[in-house]
Amino acid sequence: MTPPVSTQAFPAEMAWWAEAQIGARYYRQFGYPLPLHAPHTFREKLFALTVHMHRRRTRRYTQLSGKLAVRRYVRKCIGAGYLSRNAWMGTDPDQAPLEHCSNGGWIAKTNHGCGGHRLITAGNQWPLRHNLHQQLQQNYYWMALEAQYFHIQRQLYIEQLVQGQRELPPLNCRLWCFGGCVELLQVDDASPCNPFYSRNWELLDLSYRNRVPATHGCAAPKDLAGMLHLAEQLAAPFGFVRVNLYNLREQILFSEQTFTPLAGGLEFSPSSWDERIGALWLDLD
Repeated sequence: MTPPVSTQAFPAEMAWWAEAQIGARYYRQFGYPLPLHAPHTFREKLFALTVHMHRRRTRRYTQLSGKLAVRRYVRKCIGAGYLSRNAWMGTDPDQAPLEHCSNGGWIAKTNHGCGGHRLITAGNQWPLRHNLHQQLQQNYYWMALEAQYFHIQRQLYIEQLVQGQRELPPLNCRLWCFGGCVELLQVDDASPCNPFYSRNWELLDLSYRNRVPATHGCAAPKDLAGMLHLAEQLAAPFGFVRVNLYNLREQILFSEQTFTPLAGGLEFSPSSWDERIGALWLDLD
């Protein structure tokens, strides 16, 4: 299906400045100019997309990068049953019902950034409210000039904590989709390297964290086929998107969609994977 479109585009007067800054960051990090018009590797294509989003088609990326707005897309694509429960949303931390959600089962989050969520616990809520006030002052765009974050509405919300069985953290699967097809799965299993698997759950000699590929993996989720199907429905309109899903054994929940992971600053090990993954990405949208 066609993703929703916001009413705002990225300010045209900033596009050239942003392109220069992104190109300079690429050169500093990797030691050669960004081949903007003929990107080849995955890393080059991520940086090229980051540049292109300042000039064209930024609006749909903005809608799907906001943690609240993307829920409308998920409902239409795969249904509301794959969304976690929200208890409150708003723009004023002083109005957030933190005291009523302080049993350890709820998290305070921001709509417009990355990370920054806080578990709501019993006790004095002033430090958390103060932290949320600070987060509302930030525009995540300025962290790495990712245009999709520039116009996201700054909001707060309280989300039910996603928990696994026997108090273990849930399996967080990051499904790397190219042309609407899952090609790689990256698993947050509390290990330092977040191992990669093929779509058939074969452990791969691939890492970009600590540059040490995993030597052993975990068992495949019993509903792996269902996860692949859901991710591919969400990813269908895009040349590349990483779809994050929680697997709770008895339930699958949507987490987020990411279009420019680590703002392109990935260093694969072995390095040959940069070209191999880049070959999977045929359309920069």
